[in-house]
Amino acid sequence: MDVRRIHLDAEQFALDAWELHLDAERFALDAWELHLDAERFALDAWGIHLDAERRIKNDAIKISFYQSVSGII
Repeated sequence: MDVRRIHLDAEQFALDAWELHLDAERFALDAWELHLDAERFALDAWGIHLDAERRIKNDAIKISFYQSVSGII
């Protein structure tokens, strides 16, 4: 095998390795985007949870107030 052929094969190997590296970076970016989407979903769910807790507390205060005003208690 001649030296030029070895050199060309080495260049092709390096290009293939670089393409694999770029594919891995794209995969990592896609995975990071999915991770961020999951965090946003979790934060949205937490916000809904906190809103529900606030509404329950407000309803309990209203019920307690109405019961005390009505003389039920």
